[in-house]
Amino acid sequence: MNQRFSVSRKRSDQGFTLIELLVVIAIIAILAAILFPVFASAKASAKRASCQSNLKQITEAALLYADDWSGVTPPPIYLGVEWGKSYVVNTSSGPCVITGWTERIAPYMKAKYGSAPKAGDRRVFRCPEQKKLYSYGIVWWFTPPHTNERSYYMGFKPANVASPSKMVFFYELRKSYVEDNTTVYTHDQDSGISNDNQQDDPPRYYYGQGNSKNTTANNDCGLVWPGPHNDGHNIAFVDGHVKWIGKWDRNSMTFRGDRQL
Repeated sequence: MNQRFSVSRKRSDQGFTLIELLVVIAIIAILAAILFPVFASAKASAKRASCQSNLKQITEAALLYADDWSGVTPPPIYLGVEWGKSYVVNTSSGPCVITGWTERIAPYMKAKYGSAPKAGDRRVFRCPEQKKLYSYGIVWWFTPPHTNERSYYMGFKPANVASPSKMVFFYELRKSYVEDNTTVYTHDQDSGISNDNQQDDPPRYYYGQGNSKNTTANNDCGLVWPGPHNDGHNIAFVDGHVKWIGKWDRNSMTFRGDRQL
């Protein structure tokens, strides 16, 4: 009895051996290698889900806005309008007051905006994967017939869309407008960015990825790949549903309301 106690006490005083410590470290390293990617994937999935929720709320608010404005969605603008400001475009059919679509739909949103989004604002207009204040753009399409120049600065009527479940309504902007080491634009101040009449072809990729990728350099604020969520985008469609899209497919989506799919 005393001999066993003495051996046990002696081993306890010596602590762990080097081999035992190495085994423990190896086990911890293996567990970390297994669990860290799982945690990272779960975090990315949570951000993607939050972004989808943002787009869902934005789409619902835009459709409610349309209900109050003769069935017409918020007007798209290309660039250059800050929240709380506007500018007037003098058209052949009269003046047209331009304000950002984010400001126009704000009263219809659950997350109320009494003022412009600010740095660190994590409400609806900002994707968790992005640092800019505005993470989303609106499609630029207007319901024909275009009877006057003023219609170019108006929205469209969802009721007249040929394929509402296929037509892009809102999309994610690229993380920053920096291509080929040249700053193009930022979206910290532009409260109503649109894709500026972007067409369905060719596939949309970042500048600088080579002609093999069918690069397009004529649209600074359009829908382009790779996206912020596992290289894909969350996209909201006119019928109200939001979906993650891994790549552009003109046979299953469109920017045009008069295109039947």
